[in-house]
Amino acid sequence: ASYPITVTSDFQPHRGRLTTVVGGWPRVVLDGRNVGAAADSVEGTFPRFSAQRHPRSAIGFSRDSATVFLVAVDGRQETSDGMSLVELGDFLVGIGVFQGLNFDGGGSTTLVINGALVNHPSDAAGERTVGNALLVRERSKSRP
Repeated sequence: ASYPITVTSDFQPHRGRLTTVVGGWPRVVLDGRNVGAAADSVEGTFPRFSAQRHPRSAIGFSRDSATVFLVAVDGRQETSDGMSLVELGDFLVGIGVFQGLNFDGGGSTTLVINGALVNHPSDAAGERTVGNALLVRERSKSRP
């Protein structure tokens, strides 16, 4: 089956020219519905990834796009099992996510707030060196 795709390179309200785009895989919440169960057939994931519990990193937006949700799920530890994609989708819908995307998870699942690590990365050595990150910071009052 084929599905139409629309690529939007602008935000409403307009926020200027986009210079960076972050990707993830797969989508787990679409229009307020958990679509994690369809990830294998629609997004091309596989059961070892989708149905098994793993540490997860995800992003979501509220229906009005006024709230962004950054989620880190610990796993592969005695005190945390992680989540399947269906469980992640259920959790995201439960906290108010209307559109939600799984990011790279596993040992790279790390959440830092105000310079402090607030989750427990699954690698025995702790935080993993990664090639990219999503950063959120307060907008300077001098910028429009």
